[in-house]
Amino acid sequence: MEAPERVCEDRPVRPRASARRASCFAIACFPLLIAAVPAGAREVVPFHSFNQSPVVQIFGLPALGPARLGTPGTTRIELSEIVARNATGSIREHETLVLDGESYRTTLIVAHTVATGIELGIEIPYVAIGAGRLDGAVGSFHDAVGLDHEDDLGFDRDEFRYTYAREGVEELAVVLGANGIGDVRLTGGWQWRPSRPERRLDVALRGSVELPTGDSSALLGSGGTEVALWASLAERQDDANAGLQWYGGFGAVYVGAGDVLRDQQRRFVGFAGVGAGWAVGRAFVLKAQVDLHSPFYRDSDVGQLADPAAQLLVGATWEMGEKGSFDFALAEDVIVDNSSDVALHFGLRWRR
Repeated sequence: MEAPERVCEDRPVRPRASARRASCFAIACFPLLIAAVPAGAREVVPFHSFNQSPVVQIFGLPALGPARLGTPGTTRIELSEIVARNATGSIREHETLVLDGESYRTTLIVAHTVATGIELGIEIPYVAIGAGRLDGAVGSFHDAVGLDHEDDLGFDRDEFRYTYAREGVEELAVVLGANGIGDVRLTGGWQWRPSRPERRLDVALRGSVELPTGDSSALLGSGGTEVALWASLAERQDDANAGLQWYGGFGAVYVGAGDVLRDQQRRFVGFAGVGAGWAVGRAFVLKAQVDLHSPFYRDSDVGQLADPAAQLLVGATWEMGEKGSFDFALAEDVIVDNSSDVALHFGLRWRR
């Protein structure tokens, strides 16, 4: 494919050093916290993940979350870090899209079980976007495993550009790195099937409201309010070392009239996920997970906007006693170009 033409000659900049330091500090703290607590084993829960495409992550697409709520008075605290690389573009007769950059999303998640089977929480993300450092490593990885991802579509390495033009009109132009608070989410959960020893399936009904607290002009937020409702399910086993355990979920997002490509936004988007974990001893659980969703946009011939997306995550959970766990996963786009080329997921979870 011929490389998309550059529609702006401004030189993009990288995310501020302070944002990079914050993300690196969060990642560096994980192994230190792991070393401080003993190992144990228990429930297998989903990775805290969703599509990090620049034109998707701004909306209220949720992570599935645990299917089993805590006991009354229990607080779940999570620190999630997602480092994502995007390098894709598309040229159609009346449309040109370029998504070339890197993002760091650091999210603090706090959820408290206020009564039996009822959970309330908040998710506060800090997002940094800009020219990245992963282009060379990711390109080498794709070459090594035989993936013809893009030839990077002729993109220059370590550059940054999110642009979209339609019918000769530039609808989206983000060429300067930015960082700041993203769209804050208020969350809730209800244990539909109480967690009892005789039950083999846990089901939690969950919901979220995403508020327009992020800067939509820099793609740190959508500029609208999104509402999501979904069910999280998980197989229960008496012993977390009993072998393979599956989990999953499905739901829908109502997309408010935001600022990003407003005339092409779909009002309702469906999503689902499924995964499985295999306990290795008492400390590790190997996991694989697939996340997918229907398109967020319409009236486009560009697949990155108008087609469904799916990503595969492969990683592990390190259990830390009865209260803590550490996640690591590598995500690849199953439907090529419709989610991030590669995303690294780190997560620290603690119950108290």
